[in-house]
Amino acid sequence: MELIENQTFYHIQRKVPWNQSPFWKEGETHFIGKDKNPFFKTFDFAYPTIESALWHYMKAVRELLFEEMRKDFFPSLPSRTRCLWVMPDNKETIQYCSNELNVEGLEHKLVKLSLTGKLFKANQQHLEINHIISFDEMRQKAFKYWSGSSGQSEAETEYLFEGFATVLSVE
Repeated sequence: MELIENQTFYHIQRKVPWNQSPFWKEGETHFIGKDKNPFFKTFDFAYPTIESALWHYMKAVRELLFEEMRKDFFPSLPSRTRCLWVMPDNKETIQYCSNELNVEGLEHKLVKLSLTGKLFKANQQHLEINHIISFDEMRQKAFKYWSGSSGQSEAETEYLFEGFATVLSVE
């Protein structure tokens, strides 16, 4: 984790059923780290089919175990429940994140931000759920994630931020 001051990063905001918050506007400053973020709000949202519910609850368990490990062993790091996911000024990374978020067809904005606060880089490959694993195996993945190893490529490294975010521009 590093403390940053007035560093430029990007964030993708999108309109989805569990997040109807207004898009941020140029000049606004937002404090990140106190309230539940839109990603974590997905777990308050019901899914219509058994198949999607199973995936939903597997992700919920993962997030709860990752948060447990963060609180127990890495309490100074930004929480996945309250952070803002940001991206460096890198076209490959922005495109990768757009694809991962399935923004095609959704109302969305690319927001350029000036950040001051805590920034943590992690390897999102530790988040993969491609088969059912035990809680202890998931905790092992969480420990590796919070240890801060980077992804195989810059695009696969995720950045978690808590602090003050000032909107520089909105695309």
